[in-house]
Amino acid sequence: MEIVRVTMVSRFATKEEIFQEDFWEINQELLAINEKYLLPDHQEINLARFGWWKDAGIRPSYYGARFWEYPFALIAADLEQGLKCADVGCGTTPFTAFLADKVGAKNVTGYDPDLVESSNDERHSAFGVRRQFLDKIGINFAQDDLLNLSAPNDYFDRVFCISVLEHIDDFETQVKGLDEMVRVLKPGGRLILTMDVGLDTILTHPLDMVGHSGLSPLGTIDFRWPEQRFVKYGDATMDVFGLVLEKSSKLINDDYEGAKTRELYQANRKYKVLHDHYLMTYNEALFIREKRKNFTKAIVKLLLGKYK
Repeated sequence: MEIVRVTMVSRFATKEEIFQEDFWEINQELLAINEKYLLPDHQEINLARFGWWKDAGIRPSYYGARFWEYPFALIAADLEQGLKCADVGCGTTPFTAFLADKVGAKNVTGYDPDLVESSNDERHSAFGVRRQFLDKIGINFAQDDLLNLSAPNDYFDRVFCISVLEHIDDFETQVKGLDEMVRVLKPGGRLILTMDVGLDTILTHPLDMVGHSGLSPLGTIDFRWPEQRFVKYGDATMDVFGLVLEKSSKLINDDYEGAKTRELYQANRKYKVLHDHYLMTYNEALFIREKRKNFTKAIVKLLLGKYK
């Protein structure tokens, strides 16, 4: 199918959007790829986590949240033959194979630190990428983690990171990974992220991702929470957010007279450097506040490592 070009809105996932025509046509292609390569069937976990799954009657299938994340990312990417694409944390999924079909296998690079060499190795079904799958789809692959991508600066037209960031424990490491993805993205390229977010659980910070990346949102961002939660984890719930950012190469005046110019993303990056320079951690701020109230108590807590 030809992916329809639309005005982009970064937003929360909803189950209703999954079954809209543009999303569902893409999912049909992805399901065919899933069956072609005999990829894992996530039927049991989907029944447990998605209330709508039982009535959908989809089998075999990939993970339920990806029925929104994959079409969102592919529509946002506006793919065409020859575009260089990176799939960061690729795993063994139909998404990577879909990219190979649309832009050419040798224009796609998958990154994943967890490589499963043997087809008989049953260590995972959800994580890691299998060598046999990589050989079949014919893409480039590097066994790199998010903090060290083996690609030159300004190399990829599109960088995808689908539901990876929430699996990184601390925000500082998330930001370092974000910096690395921005580094390998061409000026004019798009960084497409999806991530789990929670009403009561802080896993990722979509708005902070915009600020720390130095990139510009492509289109608009809708931060309004949907009425219905998207995923159920036992007694807890989770939502998914899709974010599309652009490494804009638009020139802006570097001085009042316009004698010098710089690219917009470079200006944003400079602002980020200043932001990081003056940024203090929450614990640093807490120490300063408590020191004003009770100097001795604050110093004792500092020596005991309470502000780390």
